[in-house]
Order: sequence, then structure tokens, then C-alpha cells
Amino acid sequence: VLLLPTGRILGRIVAPPGTDMSALSPQYEADVDIGGRDAVGIAVAPDGTFTIDRLPPATYTVTILELREAGNATVGRAIVVLPPGAAVAVEIRYQRP
Repeated sequence: VLLLPTGRILGRIVAPPGTDMSALSPQYEADVDIGGRDAVGIAVAPDGTFTIDRLPPATYTVTILELREAGNATVGRAIVVLPPGAAVAVEIRYQRP
């Protein structure tokens, strides 16, 4: 799997008006061992879009965390199948915890 062309997940978070997109953090986990990956620094643009780049082909669970002082909360989740070398779009709806 690690020798195949990498791809990317092109995400979009659909959230209610006024949601602070800068407080949302996309996290990902593959269904196979893809080695150590750094998920820190995946920024969410004001329009809710984000990109997770240089990913080996696999099935990924993408989780959206809302960062809070009282503890982070999961506000969205999606499963993404990423073929070798592909760019796959996914829309994740914000759900209040």
C-alpha cells in the first residue's frame, strides 16, 4: 500500500451559520497500517473546506472535532475510500454533540 501513488481527501464541513470554523479540527484514521502520520495542522477554511494530502490508498474514517476548553467534542464523521492517486471529495455535516 505504501508503494502505491498517494492521494488526497478534499473535505467540506457543512455547518450552521455562525459556526467558528477555526475551532474545527479534521482527524483521520486508516483501516490499514499506514505508518506514523501527523494530523496536526489540517486547517479548515472559513467556507468549511479542508484538504488531507499525501495519503496512501485505504479506507479512512474522517472525524471532525470541535476544540473546546472544557474538552473536545466530535461533531461529524465520514468514511472515505481513497483509491491510488485519487482526490476524493467528502461532505461532512456538523452535528451538535
